[in-house]
Amino acid sequence: MHGNIYLAGNFTGGFFGNVHVPALNNNQAFLMKMNGPRLNIQLSGNQAIISWPTNATGLSLESSTDPTSTHWSPVTDTRGIVGPNYSVTNSIAAGANSIV
Repeated sequence: MHGNIYLAGNFTGGFFGNVHVPALNNNQAFLMKMNGPRLNIQLSGNQAIISWPTNATGLSLESSTDPTSTHWSPVTDTRGIVGPNYSVTNSIAAGANSIV
């Protein structure tokens, strides 16, 4: 499992992006393995340096102080290119639970 991201939880049905995902009952469980380009996060003081390959398309960075919220905001920090990667430096607020 090294290098993979797994997500588990439950839902009552709804949309994941533009895809409608119906639930079979009121509390459907799920387990998901995230596939895609490697996202690298380096912490430096109160900064998170987030990078991913430039050939990975369709990605956007969002942040929230509550990772269970359905309301996330786009990360508006300037995206640069360092070698073969896009790179964004994002400040981490005190008490923040998530950065991407």
